[in-house]
Amino acid sequence: MDEARGSHLIARLTRFVAALYRAVPLEGGGLVGQAAELAHAAALDAEVAAWDAGDASAAMTALTPRDIRVACQLLIDVRRQPNSLLPAEVALTREHFPEVEAQQLDPLERLITFYTGLFDGAETTDGD
Repeated sequence: MDEARGSHLIARLTRFVAALYRAVPLEGGGLVGQAAELAHAAALDAEVAAWDAGDASAAMTALTPRDIRVACQLLIDVRRQPNSLLPAEVALTREHFPEVEAQQLDPLERLITFYTGLFDGAETTDGD
C-alpha cells in the first residue's frame, strides 16, 4: 500500500475514534475517565486537522493501540451483531466505514488487517 493511501486510512480511523469518544461515554470510567477520553478526542481532532491542512510533518502520534482495538472491535461487532450495540456506535461506524455493510468481507478484512498491522508486535503501555 502506498504511503498516501496509508495516511488516508489512518486519518479516517483517527476521525472515527475521535467522533466515537465524543458521542459515546466511556463505560465505568466516571467523570474523570470521560474527561480524559474527551481530551484524547481533542488531541486526535487536532492531528487530523493538521493532516487535512497539508502539514506533511503531522505525525499521527495521538492514536493509541487501545484506539485501534476499540475501532476494530466495533467494525467486527457492527458487521456481526449490530443489535447488541448502542445506536450511536452503529451509526458512527456505518458512517465512517461503509465497508461494514459490504456484501463481501474482503473490504472489511483489508481495513482490519491494515489497522491491526499498525501496532503489530508492539507492546501496549496504555494500561489496557
